[in-house]
Amino acid sequence: MKKLIAILVVFALVAGSIFAADVGVDVFGNVVLAEGSSAKNAAGDTADATAGGEMTRVRIQASGENEDGTFGGWLRMQGNYHHDGDNPWDPEQFAVAGWGYAWWKPIDQFKFQIGSNGSDNFFGLEGVTTWGFYQVAGDVGIISAGNAWGGSYTGLGANFRQAFYGGFDNGAIFTITPMDALAINIAVPFFGDFNGARGEEVYKHFVAQVAYDIDGIGKAGLTYRGGMNKLSFDLGDPTNPAWEGPSYGGSGSTLFAYFGLTAVENLGVDIGLGFTFPVSEEIDLGPVGKKKVTYNAPLAVGLGLTFNADALGVKARVLATFAGKGDVDISNVDPIEEPLNMLFDIMPYYAIDDSLTVHLSAGIGLAGERKEWKYDGAVVKEKEDSVMAWHVHPYITIKSSWWAPNFYAGFRLESDGSKDEKGDKYVNWSIPLGIAFSF
Repeated sequence: MKKLIAILVVFALVAGSIFAADVGVDVFGNVVLAEGSSAKNAAGDTADATAGGEMTRVRIQASGENEDGTFGGWLRMQGNYHHDGDNPWDPEQFAVAGWGYAWWKPIDQFKFQIGSNGSDNFFGLEGVTTWGFYQVAGDVGIISAGNAWGGSYTGLGANFRQAFYGGFDNGAIFTITPMDALAINIAVPFFGDFNGARGEEVYKHFVAQVAYDIDGIGKAGLTYRGGMNKLSFDLGDPTNPAWEGPSYGGSGSTLFAYFGLTAVENLGVDIGLGFTFPVSEEIDLGPVGKKKVTYNAPLAVGLGLTFNADALGVKARVLATFAGKGDVDISNVDPIEEPLNMLFDIMPYYAIDDSLTVHLSAGIGLAGERKEWKYDGAVVKEKEDSVMAWHVHPYITIKSSWWAPNFYAGFRLESDGSKDEKGDKYVNWSIPLGIAFSF
């Protein structure tokens, strides 16, 4: 690991001296002093507690532009360390990846860019509801990774980026700024998952966004994220005793609306809405012939709040997804109604002094009850009970000279509502420590 870090640092210094670029280095890591679970196997035994650690980030970044500011670029190289064998310095445990983008700005009102920034994403509209909620605590890895980025508990069908646009990842971006407060972004995913795809598929996944900074009030934006509007549907075999009814899914285009309020001193408010357009098509269902199948993805509504007054502050966020429905044009097959799903997180924090801050993160997730499915009047799948997940995570941070804290220590207690082999819900726990530093 030391060798990998040394190589990256030397590369950064050489690049900075040759190309006169702004160069930075990030090194993040964590250890888990102990972790375990109350889950029991069929014999009633629990597993032994374990311990481990990882380097979550070993990264160099560089950016630069020409003298008149018409051309420029950015580079990121990152090494990841995953120890799966007996030798911790086995070169096969290392993986190095790189991302970058180049841009051209012929006039102040127009910019053309090609590339990726390594999944941090461009022109997202999400406020404090995703990465901004935990910030570097999630990057270091002492917070559950999915939850840190606005995700969810394992098995729950909701996450905050269903209501807040997370940003464009990889491809070409056209940015038009007719005035300082207004930005128009148009992006096409030529790279990544769509590299070499059919032209129709590439261009139908384009993204268009209008964002406006309202002076003294906040920011508003509207984003369209294109999709192929394809439908997945499986009726299954109704004659099979194990039949569980039809399943639906779709990849429809999505419209995101956002408003961020900053007009009130010490208070920030983020409101997001995500609406996925219905997907409908004729599908050959075999013996019953072609039938119209329609899927309406759940509507997602989210709210994020942040408040701070001197040493005391609090962050909160809530998300609800509802009104999802799948329907097939067959009279004896019930439609599928997606349940209400909700997420709620709150995190008060208190700065004891200029360096030491205490945080208390807590939250719940709820997946509503699923109704029974019927075919031809007969119940083929019993209703599913609602599921509640939760977490409690106190942690402290110590800040030195960097913009974000450098040391993290906490205790995680959490449950995703799952049951063990004995049929009982169980709890997971861990004691993580983390360090982050950039130069």
